[in-house]
Amino acid sequence: MTILQRNENWHADRCGKVTASRIKDIAAKPLKGRVHNALTLTILAERLTGVQEESKINNLMQWGIDQEPYAIAAYENETGNFVCETGFIDHPAISNSGASPDGLVGNDGQIEAKCPSTTTHINTLLSRKVPDEYIPQITWQLACTRRAWCDFISYDPRLPKHLQIVIIRVFAKDLDIAGIESSVIQFNKTVEEVLKEMNPVEVAA
Repeated sequence: MTILQRNENWHADRCGKVTASRIKDIAAKPLKGRVHNALTLTILAERLTGVQEESKINNLMQWGIDQEPYAIAAYENETGNFVCETGFIDHPAISNSGASPDGLVGNDGQIEAKCPSTTTHINTLLSRKVPDEYIPQITWQLACTRRAWCDFISYDPRLPKHLQIVIIRVFAKDLDIAGIESSVIQFNKTVEEVLKEMNPVEVAA
């Protein structure tokens, strides 16, 4: 049975793991006074407690969550593709990591839907490029699903109908899948080393 997103079981599946929404933070520098960066500390806390820290949702994020089903419906109407809902997908080879695409399309595709501010949407509409900040997320999702492409969707229903949706296809072959997998492997290695330091094995006398 597929566990759909944002319910209790979905949060449990993601707990202590490197996910697509976190991927951009794995190489961040530690804040002043911190031994490790924020993501490392968060993952450590989750693996030690089994409890996932809840992210604070601001108004713009809530808008995106509320509009996502309409964005997917608009995509289906625009392309004729049927989107299959999915939950958390573990990476097939790297432990404690995975991703949650916004949906799967056929045997080869998936989607990532964003419902941003109107100014951000218009910029994507004009540039016809996926905003740089979402490339790591899409790259990691494709690394986990092993699919060939992702349709990036930007959607804003506040605009005139012909301007409401932008669809940009991103191909896995054009992304640095191997590089991002290497980064996750190294990140997990660091977390595991810290956990060993915090939980040393007692040596028998």
